[in-house]
Amino acid sequence: MRNLLTSITLLAAALALSTLAHADQILGPGRIDTSNRVVLPGGPTLGTWRSGKFTAAPDALQIKGSGSTGDLSAMSVTPVGASAPTTLGTFTAGAAMRNYKFTGDFPLDSRAFVDAAQTSGGPYANYNTGAANAEFLDLTGTIPTSNPGAIRDGRFIMVRDRDTTPYESSGYRAITNGLRVIVTGKADNFAYSTQSKDFHAGWFTSTGRTSGTGRGFSGILAEASQIGTGAATNELAASNPDYSNEHAAYLVAAVGHVHNNKAAADDTHLSIGIQSSTYGYLSTAAFRAASVGGEAGQPGASMYGLMMEEQIASKAGITMPQSLAGSGNAGTNIKYGAGQYSNYNRTDKVFGWLVDEAAVLSAGKNAFYVNIDRSLKQVTVGAANSCGTGFKCLRIPN
Repeated sequence: MRNLLTSITLLAAALALSTLAHADQILGPGRIDTSNRVVLPGGPTLGTWRSGKFTAAPDALQIKGSGSTGDLSAMSVTPVGASAPTTLGTFTAGAAMRNYKFTGDFPLDSRAFVDAAQTSGGPYANYNTGAANAEFLDLTGTIPTSNPGAIRDGRFIMVRDRDTTPYESSGYRAITNGLRVIVTGKADNFAYSTQSKDFHAGWFTSTGRTSGTGRGFSGILAEASQIGTGAATNELAASNPDYSNEHAAYLVAAVGHVHNNKAAADDTHLSIGIQSSTYGYLSTAAFRAASVGGEAGQPGASMYGLMMEEQIASKAGITMPQSLAGSGNAGTNIKYGAGQYSNYNRTDKVFGWLVDEAAVLSAGKNAFYVNIDRSLKQVTVGAANSCGTGFKCLRIPN
């Protein structure tokens, strides 16, 4: 009986404590301590009070439902991968530009080389991002004119590789890329499916209206500077690998298209498909073509060194370059081998042919010269006729 009373007493005490724990509790008066913190009895700190301004500083903030108002743009946030924080307003502005999706006509003329008429809108005017990943940058500020020049970038990437490990001496090849883009078609287990569309790893377009000396638009600008003994190149390649499913119908490493649809070219309005400009000291060549052999049976040869039968010329097929001072008629030389070439003397207006560096034939408006080697016994123009023993002659039949 005593044990039963004890159990009932403990159960009643537990129920009383439980009821008290869930009932409303009246807190004592809050206080502002010496650090200007607003503190409630029991320890909760709501924030600080300074100069008549209350700043909330809760341990955690949970917002349920809509209706909250106010400006949060000045709050700081550190984006993933960033080393320094930025304001929430700046970050969300960039995110909004990167995550903009639209469909319909592209906002600019999407002209391409297949659009011969250069119609407004172009064949690829209909644009659909396919995902929320379009980005728009509006650069409308004025560049300061106090400096001799300025560069404005929509996006700037700077890569600093400070690794000086001698990989090549260890049998390795190391590559550092500022930007690398890979676009592939549908492939499953390295088996590619045929697709009826175009693929581009990059499409760059610049359009506008400029004036001034040398000012203009460029679709892409690439520069390579070599400070050491290595190479500096800008490389383009088109490949049809040996493991391809089919033989490619058209393989061109670089294609230059010029759409000169406004007016014909003249001495002050140039229109050029491909241009090579050399600067500084003497260069090896303005253009060079080389056959680079690979595997057995693949010498890298071509059927033609220069192929222009589809080109229509109005003045000349080839214009010969000028000669460097002191190099004679080098600018007009056509070289067939070591010491074998022909040229044109611009001063005397005479064509010349040389064999083993010796002139064998010259022809001009008022002159025709043949240099006959003494070992030659006979030169015949027309029917074969003997000049007789001990004579070297040129006999022209009637």
